[in-house]
Amino acid sequence: MQIKPFKALTPELSLIKSVDTFFNTVKQEFPKYNKAGFFKSGLSPAFYIYRITEEDHSYTGILTSSSVEDYNSNKIKKHEKTISVKEQQQIALLLHRKAIVKPVLLTYNSVSEIDDFTQNIIESRPATTVIFFDGDQQRHEIWTVDTPAEIETLQALFAEKVSHAYIADGHHRTSTSALMHERSNGTDEDKYQYFLTAYFPNNQLEILAYNRVIEALATITPTRFMAQLAKYCKITPLAVPEAPSTPRELVMYINHEWYKLKWKDNVLNKAPENVLDVKLFNKYILNKILHIKDVKDDPRIRYVEGKLGLEGVANKTKKAPDRIGFSLFPVAMEEFIRISDNEEILPPKSTWFEPRMKNGVIVQTIG
Repeated sequence: MQIKPFKALTPELSLIKSVDTFFNTVKQEFPKYNKAGFFKSGLSPAFYIYRITEEDHSYTGILTSSSVEDYNSNKIKKHEKTISVKEQQQIALLLHRKAIVKPVLLTYNSVSEIDDFTQNIIESRPATTVIFFDGDQQRHEIWTVDTPAEIETLQALFAEKVSHAYIADGHHRTSTSALMHERSNGTDEDKYQYFLTAYFPNNQLEILAYNRVIEALATITPTRFMAQLAKYCKITPLAVPEAPSTPRELVMYINHEWYKLKWKDNVLNKAPENVLDVKLFNKYILNKILHIKDVKDDPRIRYVEGKLGLEGVANKTKKAPDRIGFSLFPVAMEEFIRISDNEEILPPKSTWFEPRMKNGVIVQTIG
């Protein structure tokens, strides 16, 4: 993999009175904040070690500038189709900000030499940036890697030990950089050859479920829905809510009641061996029962990130009387890698990766 140090903008924390408010609005307000002096520039190009800590768990990765050519040659592998409308929105934001305010989250097979390198940096010097987010109860710490020897060592490790990486979050930001690079056509004005990335080894990431809440009961009664569902699932009432504990199992919340669902043999016998639960859910529950054909854009579908758990599903379901909530078993990391390696495509909103990057903690300017 080709990685490149970059001269970053970092927030001037002494000027920020409300951390959560500032970083929640920087996505839209970056040009104004930057002009007003809320960001400072690094003295020289560097890499950055980035650690996110919450409760008793931490995630450690490396911030770099990555090559668009590695994406175009499929060394940076994708698992989602991009949508042209969203790419257009990203292009508009990129041209407006003249900066990338959030890194694309990449993962790769853990390399012990890279793990040792990052740990040595963390243990040998204080963090250059420390930000605590009250809303998420997270501490974000950054260590600067800027000596020529350290930069050369890290570049050599990635070139020799990391043959490919996987996009965990940021497909549209990546494809937008590739489109802008293509438009520049290799001219001296090509500012888009590299884009901001955060590399986390796959043993540092978690994949959580991406749950669904469907506006369904305006077109089908609960009784009829349950009767249709019984064709495809074994339905068991739950005295207390509990998340799915195994593949082929879902949990449903309807009319303030929880149910465990298990796919019946007549469904599984027709399905490929490695079929994902989300594909079965889309085919049988959304399509066959609720007649939802377009899972990308149908306004009846709402998504609940896995970190919010069953409480998040219940809270969003209760906001309208016609809603049904579903919790799915998360995709395994091995399955995610297999799908990406085989150039297959996951259904929209199939994975929720932790940790999540924050807008504005590290910024890469364009030009």
